[in-house]
Amino acid sequence: MKKIALLLLLFSSLTVAKSNYHGKPSRNDSVVVHVCALSPFSNFYAEAAMSEQTARHKTSRRCELGQGQGSIFCKAQDAKCSTSKLSFGDQYIEESLIVYTKSWQKGDYIEVFDDIPYLSRHHFADKIASYTIPDGWMVRFYEGDNYTGKYHTEMGGSHNTLGYSQKTRSIKIIKRQ
Repeated sequence: MKKIALLLLLFSSLTVAKSNYHGKPSRNDSVVVHVCALSPFSNFYAEAAMSEQTARHKTSRRCELGQGQGSIFCKAQDAKCSTSKLSFGDQYIEESLIVYTKSWQKGDYIEVFDDIPYLSRHHFADKIASYTIPDGWMVRFYEGDNYTGKYHTEMGGSHNTLGYSQKTRSIKIIKRQ
């Protein structure tokens, strides 16, 4: 049920994102969407927005509608958030690298479609503990910003970041299938 709610939320956020888009879209236009969720007890509340702060605030408000205003279980800072990129145009990217803050593909995550020179801009610097790379891809995890310092090259699959856990500060996609 939670997965269905998140999928519906993502698809509805696409409509919102497109309706807020001004100008003529080019082939590579895309927008970053933040999805945040709170799950006090057996309830589940999720919202999406263009900024993480707005998504957290909207999630908190939705939670308070169900749990009561000022509920300690509905604090915006406690919401779990993820970031996704929505593409507009012919070149929709179906596959992505997914990096997680905890081992065994658990915890907060972001989907990576393009190189990221500064993971700190996504609040993910020094936090990656595991990942899922699509088959046929080769990805390089750098310990320094802007693709500097030691690096670890990985191929498709799901793994923990053994030996460099929580040291990654930039990501470069070397090869896609």
